[in-house]
Amino acid sequence: MHELKLMSDLVEILEKEVKSPEVGDVKIIHLEVGKLRYIVPDIMESCFEHVPKSQKLKGARIEIKVLPLKVKCLDCSEERVVEDGEYFCKKCSSGNTEVISGNEFMVKGIEW
Repeated sequence: MHELKLMSDLVEILEKEVKSPEVGDVKIIHLEVGKLRYIVPDIMESCFEHVPKSQKLKGARIEIKVLPLKVKCLDCSEERVVEDGEYFCKKCSSGNTEVISGNEFMVKGIEW
């Protein structure tokens, strides 16, 4: 269950960001997480609720957008979303592909 460690690390980073007196109580934290991170959004949300937080973060909730796994063929430059676990290029059948999206873990915004 790596979600608990991710949420613990995230809260540690957020605590530093919301220290400023101009920042009010945080309402929503927007996350974008790539499919290759193998996270379960419901578990992430539950872990976030249980990680100790300051008063500014206590009432916050997280919204998670899971980003698809995308690959690019290095032979024909075709880009596509991988949904079936098939990394071979559907256009030229090459196995020479690279991951271009799907490994992200980003805070896209904080609302207070």
